[in-house]
Amino acid sequence: MTLLVAGAMTFAACGEDPTKTPDKPDTPDTPIVKELTFSVELGDVTRTTVTYTATPSDLEANYLAVAYEAAAVEQCDTDADIVAMIYADMEEYALSIGKTFDGYVAENVAKGKREGVKITGLNSGSNYYLLLFGVDAADGYKATSDVSLTRFKTVSAELSPCTFALKAEPYLNNAAISVTPSIATEDWTLVNVDVETLQSYTAADGEYGWTKEQYFAYYVQTEIDNLKAEGFSDEEIRTKLIYQGTRTLYAANLKPKTKYACFAAGVQLDSEGLWVSTEIEELRYNSGEQAASDLTFDIEVTNIGHYTADVVITPSDLNAEYYYYIGYINTQKSKMKPIEIANSAVTEYIYYWDNYTELKRRDPVKGVINLTGENQVELNIAETEYYIVAFSFEPNPTYGQLINEETGEYDQNPGTITSAPVYVSFVTSEQGDPMTAEFEFSVSEVGPYDFTLKIDASDPTIYYQPGIGYADSFDPNVAMADASTMLAQVIEMCMTGQSPSLTIQEALEERCSHLYRNGDGEYYIANLQPDREYVGYVLAIDTETGKFARCVYSDIIAKTTLPGSVNPSVELLGVYNGDEENGSIFGNASLTQGRPIVAVKHTGTEDASALFSAITTDAYDDVVGLSDQYIIASFRGYWQDVNLTVPYHFFVAEWDAEQTVVSYAQDTNGSEGKVARLAVKPVTPGDIEELRGYVDAVNDATPKAFAKSLVIAEDAEPTLECTWSEAVGAPRAAKVTRHEVEPLATQSDLIEVKVIKTFRL
Repeated sequence: MTLLVAGAMTFAACGEDPTKTPDKPDTPDTPIVKELTFSVELGDVTRTTVTYTATPSDLEANYLAVAYEAAAVEQCDTDADIVAMIYADMEEYALSIGKTFDGYVAENVAKGKREGVKITGLNSGSNYYLLLFGVDAADGYKATSDVSLTRFKTVSAELSPCTFALKAEPYLNNAAISVTPSIATEDWTLVNVDVETLQSYTAADGEYGWTKEQYFAYYVQTEIDNLKAEGFSDEEIRTKLIYQGTRTLYAANLKPKTKYACFAAGVQLDSEGLWVSTEIEELRYNSGEQAASDLTFDIEVTNIGHYTADVVITPSDLNAEYYYYIGYINTQKSKMKPIEIANSAVTEYIYYWDNYTELKRRDPVKGVINLTGENQVELNIAETEYYIVAFSFEPNPTYGQLINEETGEYDQNPGTITSAPVYVSFVTSEQGDPMTAEFEFSVSEVGPYDFTLKIDASDPTIYYQPGIGYADSFDPNVAMADASTMLAQVIEMCMTGQSPSLTIQEALEERCSHLYRNGDGEYYIANLQPDREYVGYVLAIDTETGKFARCVYSDIIAKTTLPGSVNPSVELLGVYNGDEENGSIFGNASLTQGRPIVAVKHTGTEDASALFSAITTDAYDDVVGLSDQYIIASFRGYWQDVNLTVPYHFFVAEWDAEQTVVSYAQDTNGSEGKVARLAVKPVTPGDIEELRGYVDAVNDATPKAFAKSLVIAEDAEPTLECTWSEAVGAPRAAKVTRHEVEPLATQSDLIEVKVIKTFRL
């Protein structure tokens, strides 16, 4: 995400450590107050800047104004989500430049009318929102108004034809990178980053989903900002970062045995800020080895609670790289030595599967690790022994790879632990009493088919099964009896068949967290009956016996509304060849390549307040019999907003396959009407200019980007969304046990882990 504060350009996505996510400041989890409004007028928009004038309804109110990438904003469901996203990025950027969150926000808070304010550092040819919202400086800068959104798009830059030839020659932790531009006078710069970090930004399903061009601009701008913060002048920065002609640059202190990517591209740094002026050339290479380490550690564990502990790890060499791991002691680990636990930590933590397809390795850490205060260690099981182990490690670059095609043999050696592992264990505070725990129920966002149920638990250690029932027929004894058989079966399966060493608490947390919860929770309940009264309940679990202790239920907490009065129809406008589109309409040729583009039109939406549409790979005959409430719930998270002024919508589909478009509308009360269904089987494409005309009509009607509307949805089951409580009770009977450090033996004595037991915090 690119965050640009009005008047000053900053990239605030990840600071110096892109893999670290900071603790977010407090943000509202209830609807934001709406009294403060804003009048916004956009001025000049260039490749990298926008100028605006903003007038708040209260000229004495404090507010923030930021520019934010449209794609990131449109992923947020509520204003509170937008504020939380902005504040998280602002805090991260503040930390990267040595400032506090409050101090950085205070520097950017505005008051009164602001005329001709310029925001710089935008990416050319990109969609943004100008976001304004009120803040309360006396209350941690919490938002005090709805978020005002004004959309705009920067001017596209004309690229230079210059290309670049790259060559990398790695040696141990260093690499010499040669760059040869095709135009000797072209200004260019080089970016060198490990592939894992790069993918964390550019993966299509990741948090950011950036293009290579966006990451390149972010990286270079971050370098510029860091140098400015260190006091370098503009000319000195240019000398350090921008080159001409053939050059060989050196990358030092690389991570050992790690895949890197280097990028070269032309850049322009002018009055409008930084912009990339050529196509980006990429080269990947592997770094070399690193010498073994004799590193030692001091580990302190204090302030232990039910689910938290303060941990400080101090290495003997503050510049050395190492790993640490926090896990819990089960029956198997209670018999292990520190070196054996360290070896198990290698496969449990250092290596992990990315989307179950690619084996990756986490980055090591350096210096003192201070996990206290806001960074306190978060655990997940009360009354359980946990451990911390720290060590240096030399990974095996071929671990998990096929090394013999004839035999199908894979490399099973993860690498070598190169220091004596230091090991400390501690016990979290004891479990609470389910018979005395209290629960409060509330609901929000009530519609004809769904609502959100919130449960506030007085004791975060009590596990429970949440549920709802019809108010006119709910019986707590029946609910508890009906659920008891499943609870017994689940616990027996977890503790005998899968993991006989687990305690009941561990089984509930490690194997059954999708069924049983603890702490405060917020749950989206869908596929309900309209105009029906409901109660909420929890079945509290006794972890001593593995049975339900009691049922706690509410009075009537919600009555679903009547179905909405707006029932749209959907008809096919046409099918078009994605190869012909080739990015000329929607700007993403890779998305449409080899695929049909389906265009549809909605009617009967004159009285609608909102219109939504989606596409499924299921055939019409499989969809037509589904209830409206089931379809609305199943597509939660996939529904796309449709322009009500020009109600056309566009999807990427599959050739010669039966698919179904579904749509529904909300009336002025926000109630959903009936779902329209349209069978689609793309076979023969139409004239691509027809599609261009439809898209132009929509774009002329509203500034909303249409690239985001070009989607293909997949079927999804209704979801339960839970927000875990961070509140914990006072520590009870906590203890710390220290163990002697066992000297590291030779490599031949290391244990080969054949069974990998997963663990998550």
